[in-house]
Amino acid sequence: MNSLGHHLSRLAGQARNLARHAKAAYDWSSDGCTGVPDFDIRDCCEAHDFAYRNGTKSRAQADRDLRRCIASHGWLLLPWIYWLGVRLFGRAHYNWRARRAMQRSDGE
Repeated sequence: MNSLGHHLSRLAGQARNLARHAKAAYDWSSDGCTGVPDFDIRDCCEAHDFAYRNGTKSRAQADRDLRRCIASHGWLLLPWIYWLGVRLFGRAHYNWRARRAMQRSDGE
């Protein structure tokens, strides 16, 4: 194998390792739209679950993003219903410890 091929192979291996470690560092689990119908918005609920489980956004921002995502699917009232549901009942499910760790690592 030539020098370029060797370096590319090595870089590809490093990229695979990084991806594996990055994926393992986060909780990727999701149950879709918890306790309510998924309709055509499961992707919105999965992104919301990711933010809640990993503290990658503030709770308020995660909830706003959920509302905006559902609205982007063409729903008019549903975004506000789901937003109100997570504002009223989501607090206990948000990973505050992960959020504080994320803020410390980001220097916030």
